Amino acid sequence: MKEKNTITRSRWIHLRLRPEEHEKLMQKYHSTTCRKVSEFVRNCLFEKPITILQRNASLDTGLQELTALREELRAIGQNLNQVTHKVNANPLLATDSNWQASFTVQRQSLDFKIEELLTSLNTLAQTWLL
Repeated sequence: MKEKNTITRSRWIHLRLRPEEHEKLMQKYHSTTCRKVSEFVRNCLFEKPITILQRNASLDTGLQELTALREELRAIGQNLNQVTHKVNANPLLATDSNWQASFTVQRQSLDFKIEELLTSLNTLAQTWLL
C-alpha cells in the first residue's frame, strides 16, 4: 500500500483579483478536470499539465434528434403492443379489417422511424469518426 504524503501545505498566498479577473479564472477552472481551484492555480503556477474538457457542440443536434426519435419509437411500440394485446385477447378481432389496417399503419410508421433512426446514427457515427 502506498504511503500518504505526510507533508501538508502550510503556507498561504493571498491574492486579490478584480471581479472580471476572478470570473475569467473561474471559467478556466470550470473547463478543467481539477477538483479544487487551489489545485488548478498550483498547476498553472508550477507549469504542470492541466487537462481541459472540450465539448463538441456539433454533436448536440444529433443527440437531440436521437432523443426525439427514441420517444417516437417508444410511443409507436406502445401502440403496437396495445393492438397486439387486444387482438390476442379476442381472436375474432384478428379477422377484423379495421384492426389489421390499424396494425399495418403502426407497422409502417415504425419502419419509417427505424429508417430515420438509422440515418441519424450513420450521420453521427461519421461525425464522431472524423
